[in-house]
Parts: sequence; structure tokens; C-alpha cells
Amino acid sequence: MQGSSVLEQELRARGITTVWVGGTTTNTCCECTARDAMLLDFRTTMVSDANADHTEDQHNATLVAFCSKFSDVASTGDLIARLTAVHVRA
Repeated sequence: MQGSSVLEQELRARGITTVWVGGTTTNTCCECTARDAMLLDFRTTMVSDANADHTEDQHNATLVAFCSKFSDVASTGDLIARLTAVHVRA
């Protein structure tokens, strides 16, 4: 339920605009968290190899749907490369 946590305010107070989601279960808890973050205007990425589900089919179907309809999906390796590129430019 919106407003049941102070997480959004804490992230905004720290200037955080990007959320990477990892955890269990991809097709429920993780997807709900990622959709909530996206709807709150955070740049949201589901971390493909940092999420898990009961089956690979459920996991993969959720990632495909999230990427095609809502926001980004990337592996931890891709995200580390993005961070490295940002630090090299800075």
C-alpha cells in the first residue's frame, strides 16, 4: 500500500533516482517492487541474475514481460559495466 513505507522519501532525500531490483520471487514480490518504483518515477531495472522464481519459465516470462511493457532488465555484469563507465567519465 502506497505510503506504508518511508523508502521513497529516504531514496529521494539521498538524491537516488535509479532502483535495481533483486530478490525472490521474480513474478510476485520483485515485479511488484519494480513496478511500484517505476510508477514513482524511479529509473528501474530488474536484475536478471539477482532474481529467482520457482521455475526458470516463470522467472524468464516475468523478465520478458517487464522489459517489454514497463522498464529495463539487465544482468549484474551489465550493471557493473554501466557503473564502471560512469566512474571512468567522472
